[in-house]
Amino acid sequence: MHPREHGLLRATYSVNETLALLSIGRTTLYALIKHGELKSVQLGRKRLICASDLAAFLDKLREGREEERRNWVIEIASRWRASVEAIIETGDLLNRAKVRSAAR
Repeated sequence: MHPREHGLLRATYSVNETLALLSIGRTTLYALIKHGELKSVQLGRKRLICASDLAAFLDKLREGREEERRNWVIEIASRWRASVEAIIETGDLLNRAKVRSAAR
């Protein structure tokens, strides 16, 4: 996904700006960088995160959530001996009901 599709309008972000964008703490951010989950560049004493790397990280997070949901649906379907489609439909109905009750 293009960085602008994530609302990222600049080419690079400082550590503090990235912390605010991701709503995470400094320790978590540096752990992500250390483990290669999020790329950064060092410019003098300043560490910057490129918008394209930040967008790639957000895409990975989204893909992980979708895969978790797929695995959960398959597991529930096998437990209940139901079709995957029926489980997905039930989940969608429950989500709509939650949205309606939250709007009240």
